[in-house]
Amino acid sequence: MAVRSRQHPTASSEPSSQAPYPRTRRIRFRFAEEASRKYFVAGDMVFSHFVAGLSGAFPPGEEGFIRSVRRFADRITDPGLKKRVAGFIGQESMHGQEHRHLNEKLVAMGYPIAWWDSESFKDKRIRFEDRLPAHVHLALTAAAEHYTAVLAERVLSSDELQAIPADPEVWHLLNWHALEELEHKSVAFDVYRAVG
Repeated sequence: MAVRSRQHPTASSEPSSQAPYPRTRRIRFRFAEEASRKYFVAGDMVFSHFVAGLSGAFPPGEEGFIRSVRRFADRITDPGLKKRVAGFIGQESMHGQEHRHLNEKLVAMGYPIAWWDSESFKDKRIRFEDRLPAHVHLALTAAAEHYTAVLAERVLSSDELQAIPADPEVWHLLNWHALEELEHKSVAFDVYRAVG
């Protein structure tokens, strides 16, 4: 069964160079310098810890996705896909930077998420990635990007989720991240297809 992304309407097995390029947006969110309300999502302890945990996991996850795609960058010959890969890397890098900025505030508020960004955990992740065959790491990235895009579409299209009271700047960050996930949702999969 052939799988096609919405960005690639052609029946060809080769990625289309006509697909739009993900655009890297240099955004800096302004989280309150002073400690905000501890339960910043709907005043709910569990929901706030869930969002903080997600934010803590994003920077190392984004870096792993970037590494998986970069391992094949020299094998990409399609100029359009090369530009999409550059956009993917730029977007994922900005996501990591902005979530790290938020995570600093969350750690200061008492959320136990700093371990995600520790050197020892980073070393373990990289050792694990290096043990995986490169194609498997890329396939895992493509799957995770698909899953993330499904969640992003759900978050952005749900009036109920959008109406949840939360710190406005945190909500802006999550919506921006979700929108960009939808922009580059097929890049890792298209790299996977391009390198066989």
